[in-house]
Amino acid sequence: MPNRTYANEWITKACRNLKAAQLLFKNDFYTDVIGVELHYALEKLFKTILAYHNKKILKIHDLVELYEAVKDEIGPLDEDVLLEMNSYFKDERYPNVVYELPSKEGIERGLDLAVKLFDKVCQKYQLDCKDCR
Repeated sequence: MPNRTYANEWITKACRNLKAAQLLFKNDFYTDVIGVELHYALEKLFKTILAYHNKKILKIHDLVELYEAVKDEIGPLDEDVLLEMNSYFKDERYPNVVYELPSKEGIERGLDLAVKLFDKVCQKYQLDCKDCR
């Protein structure tokens, strides 16, 4: 039996991250900050699907691994963009010399992926997403 209540909690959190990323992008904010918001939005979208199906919420941030857990539910995604979005989250909090700021083009690709996935998840699982559109 689906767990809409739990899924709606996750989709609401994903919505907030996605809206923050959109607002920051619109206002030409720092791409590294936008990238983290996008990463969180995608992570929480994948966890929405797990919650809907009453599956264990994986306590990980790896988008590729989370996607593998829900791939059969949502079908193919642009895995190149997913890998790029996955690189925007860093466990270490200290700057390092090998880190490059995300490009605006990369952020646009991530926003496009996140919006499409958000709409797909809301529609497929009939979740309460009216405040997020």
